[in-house]
Amino acid sequence: MAAGYCVEQVLEVLVGVTMKTLSNYTNHLAVTPLDEVFQARSWTP
Repeated sequence: MAAGYCVEQVLEVLVGVTMKTLSNYTNHLAVTPLDEVFQARSWTP
């Protein structure tokens, strides 16, 4: 807030991070297949 951002902007960032986190967990649990376009960039442990 001291940097000039308003409460609404801070909440937008928090919602964006939350949605991305939930999406990642959901795809991990559902074992969603990776699109063919991104297969070359897939990560394997």
